Amino acid sequence: MTLCLSWKRNNTIHFSSDSRVSTDEESYADIGIKVMEIPVIINGPRDFNTGIERTVYNYKIGISYCGSTVTAHLLKETISEVLLNLQVLPDSDSFSFEGICNVVKLFFERTAEELINGADLEPDIEFLLGGYCPQHQEVLVYKFDLIEIDNVSFEVIFDRVLEENEEYIALGSGAGNAENILNTLEEIPDNKYLKVLKQICKDENVPSVGGFLQYGKFQNNNFKVYGVQDYIQNDNGGLEFIYPFRGTILYENDLNIRDLGFHIAANFIQPFEDEVF
Repeated sequence: MTLCLSWKRNNTIHFSSDSRVSTDEESYADIGIKVMEIPVIINGPRDFNTGIERTVYNYKIGISYCGSTVTAHLLKETISEVLLNLQVLPDSDSFSFEGICNVVKLFFERTAEELINGADLEPDIEFLLGGYCPQHQEVLVYKFDLIEIDNVSFEVIFDRVLEENEEYIALGSGAGNAENILNTLEEIPDNKYLKVLKQICKDENVPSVGGFLQYGKFQNNNFKVYGVQDYIQNDNGGLEFIYPFRGTILYENDLNIRDLGFHIAANFIQPFEDEVF
């Protein structure tokens, strides 16, 4: 599965995860994309006299998942299309992020139903969805779960999480490992969550978690994904910074696109500089 670690600090929501996609303990690839931005545009009713639509919501929400990669990406692509084409009905005075989550719930249920009954696949997944709520005037986060009722029926539920500062939530097969480490700490510095995630990624006793870190946070009510700068020991025994973005190390010689006339202008956070300097 994976490890997703999310937290709230100084009224800011952070999502992070590993990059491992695995079919069993011995077969895996560290290229999974598990922390994602989803743009949402909601228009108001078309004005009867002018025919003009007014945009009432235009934000990027964030999603972080663990479990079935097939289900996650089918769901993400489906709701990405839907959430770019929402319109508030004329008799709706207001809407909330919970209302957006109810739309996602409907499409999650349909996607899961088709995978179970049509493709005979198990849509084993849980995920966090966060976004700005105009009703509460703050970023809210909900945890989605697919609950199996019996062999042929299921229910999607979602509940609000990360309501208070210093709360965190861990999802996936490595969640217990993360909680065991975090619960022994009296104080958690800003970069500790990512250090714990990195520690578990490198733990050979947790083979379902691994690869480079993925990270995103909310800024000005919009979710933004960042690369996570890391470091390795080079052939000369020195330390060398690397720039993994998702599961790919950018700016390596075999991934140099300058000759094609482009530059990958990704933004990176630097949570491990204190280990080097």
